[in-house]
Amino acid sequence: DCSRLASTSEWCFKEFMGLMGMELSSNPSKDKAFQEAFEPLGVRIDFSRSSEDLIVVAPKESRVAEVKAVATEAIRSEVMSGHVAASLAHKARFLRESLFGRCGARLLRELAVHAANGREASISSDLKERLQWLVRYLDRARPREVQANLVAKPVVIFTDGASEETVTVGGVLFDGDAPPEFFSSTVPEDVVEGWRAQGGQQVIGQAELLPVYIASRLWEEKLRDRYSLWFLDQDAARRGLIKGYSASLRSGALIDATSEVLSQIGSFPWFARVGTASNIADGPSRLDCTHLYELFPEAKRCEVTWARIREGLA
Repeated sequence: DCSRLASTSEWCFKEFMGLMGMELSSNPSKDKAFQEAFEPLGVRIDFSRSSEDLIVVAPKESRVAEVKAVATEAIRSEVMSGHVAASLAHKARFLRESLFGRCGARLLRELAVHAANGREASISSDLKERLQWLVRYLDRARPREVQANLVAKPVVIFTDGASEETVTVGGVLFDGDAPPEFFSSTVPEDVVEGWRAQGGQQVIGQAELLPVYIASRLWEEKLRDRYSLWFLDQDAARRGLIKGYSASLRSGALIDATSEVLSQIGSFPWFARVGTASNIADGPSRLDCTHLYELFPEAKRCEVTWARIREGLA
């Protein structure tokens, strides 16, 4: 039981620091006994589940409450000064480093735009929407976790999209020695028209991003608390997923939704490029699964529930 060593370890540490000529704070708010959980520099580090090979890093509750209060006031008043926007961006950026995943890039962009005004001004509808998202997100965000027992092979997923007469998407999942699973589907017209209403007729960027979101929802349980390797054949989509951000509003919405799902299920994603000729999802993305079945006769087809996809993107 390590608790029996706490007092002597603390004494040894303080004596060593003294020998090194370093003065430690004697303030009671900082000079605390060794504990399973402690709060350095705005975060809470929790070792209470270390026997389960898990260390949890979370933002301090007071820091979360402070950020939510500032966001809520801006939503209510619909005004914010440039100074407050810059300060909130700094605090939100710090918060997300202690939360799972890479969520919030669109919020940080909108705050940066508002902060550039340098004076108190009405917030834009986009900033108001992102602040509302922030308040909701902080209530459900999963803390960052250090897991020492993630020894299973990573899940490998290939995705692709096509925009020709219709917009179609496909994805293929490989999980160890199990037969691969895949989806191949036509994107409903109302979803496509929604994209076009936001930014023109060309929607190939969104067609490449949507199957990543679909795969994250379709295979949630297979991805939960696992490393995952994602292969895409379009660099713009890959870079956007890595950064967690796109300057395009319609692509940014898809990236945000995908990042949030992956963070909630605790998947550790790595996004990489694959040449189109080597992308096993190319055929399914064009509704042609012939080659996939030739290579993997036992491949299992999964149906996309578009009502669920629409709900998640709303």
